[in-house]
Amino acid sequence: MASSATAAEGERVLGGKPCLPNSQPWQAALFSGCRLICGGTLIHPSWVLSAAHCRKSSIFPVRLGEHHLRRIDWSEQFKLSSKAIVHPEYNRQTLNNDIMLVKLLIPATLNDKVKVLNLTTSCPEPGTKCLISGWGTTSSPQDNLRPSQKRKEKNAISPIYFSFIEFHLPLQPNIQMFYTVPTSPSSVTMFAD
Repeated sequence: MASSATAAEGERVLGGKPCLPNSQPWQAALFSGCRLICGGTLIHPSWVLSAAHCRKSSIFPVRLGEHHLRRIDWSEQFKLSSKAIVHPEYNRQTLNNDIMLVKLLIPATLNDKVKVLNLTTSCPEPGTKCLISGWGTTSSPQDNLRPSQKRKEKNAISPIYFSFIEFHLPLQPNIQMFYTVPTSPSSVTMFAD
């Protein structure tokens, strides 16, 4: 699940590593037609959690069980969404409450390649190692498809300690955002993941 601050479009992730095949079985890929728009996380056989800024329509293709987007892995499940529920207080300018739920028209079939990520009931403590995974998207929809999953470990921090001046990011921190510790301006995270 991509729990992280958002980087400006066009910035790159430094230090991300390729995932082992099917090591992130909850990772979803949301599409607009045949273009990847965002990553998401399967949190229930019928529900994918993603970012509200990824909503292009209420109905779109969702791929599960993927590792490599440009070739058939034989583990894929191709689904359609039936609706997208955006947080009622989502703000497109500030990206506050940038979260949405995507309901799948037909539930996912859970197996060793497609699993639900169990959500925590509390926020991680500052300094906790968090794993971020996604498709390496730096724009939405993605212009240059990065075919396989990437991952990166980051330390969670409180918004109070985040320095936007040092990294010159386009957003102002607030309590409605979750942050990780960047090691450089370009290592914040993937934009649409």
